[in-house]
Amino acid sequence: MNEPRTSNKSEARTKSEAQPSTSNKSEAKAKSEAQPGTWNKSEAKTKSEAQPGTWNKSEAKTSNLEPTKPRTSLEIACFTLASALTAAKAGADRIEFTENYTLGGITPNLEDFDVLRKATELPIYVLVRPRGGNFVHTEEELIQMEHDMRLFYTHGADGFVIGCLTPDHHIDIPANKRLLKAAQGKPVTFHRAFDEVEDYAKALEQVVELGCSAILTSGAKKSALEGTERLKSLHQHAGSRLAIIVGGGV
Repeated sequence: MNEPRTSNKSEARTKSEAQPSTSNKSEAKAKSEAQPGTWNKSEAKTKSEAQPGTWNKSEAKTSNLEPTKPRTSLEIACFTLASALTAAKAGADRIEFTENYTLGGITPNLEDFDVLRKATELPIYVLVRPRGGNFVHTEEELIQMEHDMRLFYTHGADGFVIGCLTPDHHIDIPANKRLLKAAQGKPVTFHRAFDEVEDYAKALEQVVELGCSAILTSGAKKSALEGTERLKSLHQHAGSRLAIIVGGGV
């Protein structure tokens, strides 16, 4: 059984970017929350609410003179240990840890995760993906992903980012159920594999049923700005059941 990837290549990017970034560049995705359950993200992601009652719940500041204002939480997606350590010192509320920007993010080095875990008490979500390319995974790859999730769980991961599709671009229910089980109750975000589904309304319901806490999406477009209409629709359909994390050039 192979351990999580051991590449030490220093690359940082945002999940929303299509073009590679430079080495060791800490790019945070800024996600501002306009209403509960919706996150917007830019180069330095800020995320609002992933699930009711969790760390990033929209916190309102009230007074007799001011309307309720949601609190913006900052999650920084990091592709290197160096960028993650920088993010931890720079005021992030949560870190999403992965590696290899050019491949779109893959399972990070466990040793790097251990260093990061010891350096910060911030919540750390680990992206689990054995390779770049499509999101259709073989039995061997699923076994590796389950193994990696159990391993990162024991080393202190606070959540996971995953996503499996069928060859005809539908949510792979059995595969994702296996990974949700491997998460052992930790919150799970369904990543931008969601943007490749054929029927996004049906897919949304399936992801909710699976028990994911959030979906990362650009509205099936290259940028979230282009996908605005679908993002609005997804938010309306999702309601308070899970968060829609808006990503892609925001």
